[in-house]
Amino acid sequence: IMKSNVEYSKVAYGKVAEILKRYVTDIENYKRQIDSSLMSDFDAAAKYHLFAERFRIECEEICSNEDELCDIVLDLCYHTNKNKQFAWDVCGEKILDNLLKGKGYKINIPIMCDEHDADFEYAGEWFKMNEFDIGGITDDCA
Repeated sequence: IMKSNVEYSKVAYGKVAEILKRYVTDIENYKRQIDSSLMSDFDAAAKYHLFAERFRIECEEICSNEDELCDIVLDLCYHTNKNKQFAWDVCGEKILDNLLKGKGYKINIPIMCDEHDADFEYAGEWFKMNEFDIGGITDDCA
């Protein structure tokens, strides 16, 4: 349900697999560096964003079609039990779009309410599930 379900090239798959290997090695080095530094959480998050962005850009240079890239990365990360964070770093927005598309761009959110209208209780409060249509990504944006 996260995939775009498109065909992709084995050559592109192999090249992205090489990037994933580098990512796994580099992420371990990055974690050690962050653990041994006195860097603030904000600085560490900013540095990680730049780190992840570098790999996303490299993958997009190999495969510019976001549907194909998404399927390649998901196959690499989820079918082989590799680092799943790589998938979210490289194509997280496309994964979310695919998940939303599969549900007709509708989401369910619990809203606090009175006990007699509630679907369930949590932590002493009463909630009702409400469905919201959040719309899809369109190409006709102004």
